[in-house]
Amino acid sequence: MNPYYHRLRRLAALLVGVVFLVSGLLKIIDPVGTMLIVQEYLKNFYLAFLSPGAKVLGIALAVLEALLGIALVTGDMRKI
Repeated sequence: MNPYYHRLRRLAALLVGVVFLVSGLLKIIDPVGTMLIVQEYLKNFYLAFLSPGAKVLGIALAVLEALLGIALVTGDMRKI
């Protein structure tokens, strides 16, 4: 196996992890904006009946995104 394969794979995981982490944190900082975006997505996918829970869903997805970013950056995702 190529000796640079592991370094390239780790660099890719680090870059994707940072993107997930920053994106998740920015969504957590602005919960109202996240709620509005989630409501629009729900409306476009004909799931408007889930709209009352849009704020909780938006925050939960943002936290999950940030946690996945942390797991990728720290390397814990490889252990799972």
